[in-house]
Amino acid sequence: GSELLGQLNKIDYIKCDIEGYELTVFEELQQLIEKHQPYLQIEIDAKNADQMLELMKKMGYEQYGIADFKLIPEEGIQKEPGDYFFVPKGKMVPTI
Repeated sequence: GSELLGQLNKIDYIKCDIEGYELTVFEELQQLIEKHQPYLQIEIDAKNADQMLELMKKMGYEQYGIADFKLIPEEGIQKEPGDYFFVPKGKMVPTI
C-alpha cells in the first residue's frame, strides 16, 4: 500500500473494504495517513474493530457513523451498521 500511495503528493480520502485485512493494511499505511491526514471510510470486520478503533485514535482520528443521512459522532461499535468514517482531529466534518 505505501509503495503505491507513497508516490502521491496529496491524499484526501481513502475508502477501504478488504474483508478483514483492514488492520494489516492500515498499520502498514500509518505513516502516510499521519502525513496526509485523509478522510477515511472503512468497513471494519468485527474481529478487528477494537484494534482498528484504537489505531485510529492513536493516529488522531475521530470516529463518525451515518444515521438519518447525517454524520454523527460515535465511539466504539456504531449504532448503525456499515462503514466507519474517520476525520482527523481539527479537520472539518463534511456534510452529506
